[in-house]
Amino acid sequence: MLDAQRALKLLTTHGGNKPALCELLGIDEGDLLDLSSAVSHKAYRLPELPQKLLTELPYESAELRNIAADYYGVLPAQVLACAGSQAAIQALPRLRAKSKVLLPEVGYAEHRQCWEAVGHEICFYDGASRDAVSEALTKHQPEVLVLIHPNNPTADIVAAEDLKYWHSLLPSDGQIVVDEAFIDPTPGHSLTSCLHLPGLVILRSVGKFFGLPGLRLGFVLAEPALLRPLREAFGPWPVSSLAQWAGCQMLADRVWQQSMIRELQVQSERQDSLLRATGLSPRSTPLFTSLCLPHEQAENLALALLERGIAPRYYHQHPEWAWLRLGLAPAESMGRLEQALKDIQEGLPRRAI
Repeated sequence: MLDAQRALKLLTTHGGNKPALCELLGIDEGDLLDLSSAVSHKAYRLPELPQKLLTELPYESAELRNIAADYYGVLPAQVLACAGSQAAIQALPRLRAKSKVLLPEVGYAEHRQCWEAVGHEICFYDGASRDAVSEALTKHQPEVLVLIHPNNPTADIVAAEDLKYWHSLLPSDGQIVVDEAFIDPTPGHSLTSCLHLPGLVILRSVGKFFGLPGLRLGFVLAEPALLRPLREAFGPWPVSSLAQWAGCQMLADRVWQQSMIRELQVQSERQDSLLRATGLSPRSTPLFTSLCLPHEQAENLALALLERGIAPRYYHQHPEWAWLRLGLAPAESMGRLEQALKDIQEGLPRRAI
């Protein structure tokens, strides 16, 4: 039985939960076009796993650390592997004395939840422009600034010069956390060149660009003194042997990476054009396209998509606007998305689009 309202509520928390979505929508998993997670649908093909790896405890791999340092353009001593960047998002707030934390009003909600859960004071900035963040820093006087680059879902990006300026407005013991989970398809935009700034921590995810979120592999990039308490907080063996071995294969494969960057860009441009052709104004990255709409319009469009077996991600954190984020549809499913949008446009021209 179709329960699109409950499915929509599920999509305000996280994406990618196919079994739960299909149960609520009353369809088979094969009939769901799941665009809710923004993970690349072009997964990296791993070679056969050496079984011997699973017979030994997964101590930290120096090989992975060196390969990751080369991939990210930093020093090996500035790299710490973790079980997905989510592990670091959860750990960082517990390692700092109670502080005032400035976060984006719209963005990946786990940042806010994890800082709030351990008693930090939360305040917000609206948009990632130099002036907007500067004004919020001056007004709230936080000790910690959290940036999402590119922002999920708004697609806002951060310039290195802006980062340096905002850093100058923080106290001497301040901290900046930059979540770069979606930056891999545009490596030139990464802020790793600023890693020398005191208190700067950059979080990287492997699962999204390489299409393998189930590996649970990510990295924290920072100066060694900042990584030491995190390493202790993660405890022994935080990353499986499989994830460390797979990370070595994927991060070293520059041919595949360059090919995938080109392919994702083409697909993103195609999806962006498709949405614009139906009168929408998307904000796009190579891994997702997002729509900013008044709450009623966003809800109507999301429900209409769900009724057609297409799952977006739904954000309603802003008082005036909601965001719908669509991961890139596979090439063979782009026509289905296009037809669904045309049908919705014809049936609900004013309420949905």
